Amino acid sequence: RYDCHQRKIQPSSVATKDILNFMNLDGVRARSDDVEILKKWTEIFSQEKILMGYYDQIKIQPQNLLSDICSFLGLDYSNHFREQLVTRKFNESPDAEIPTEVEFQLLQLHINQLQSLSQALGSYSTQWLLDSKSKLGRNNFPTHQKI
Repeated sequence: RYDCHQRKIQPSSVATKDILNFMNLDGVRARSDDVEILKKWTEIFSQEKILMGYYDQIKIQPQNLLSDICSFLGLDYSNHFREQLVTRKFNESPDAEIPTEVEFQLLQLHINQLQSLSQALGSYSTQWLLDSKSKLGRNNFPTHQKI
């Protein structure tokens, strides 16, 4: 969501070129390189010490994700505990439309990464890859843009 929350501005007020410039900052690209991040974590920790959770799980199955986290940490997962955490919203930010040009750049930037994640992890990353290929295949994006 760009950095609108920190800057206390509405997402709709940010120019597309500013979002594209932000996306291409080295630090931003490094923080969004999930393949490299996963590689670094698995070089230090065994797979059994890493729990993969997905934003999609928060949206679709928050109780299951919380249960998985508690189980992974060896914590009791009681109904009371679950209801308090699952129904409360933290760090909520306003919904905003992604400009078409930004969406196109993001898809192109991450399609190879999604391919690697899909092969390594399956699960939600495979669906992200299929969705991204579908969107890129619709030909409703600008063809002159390069990353």
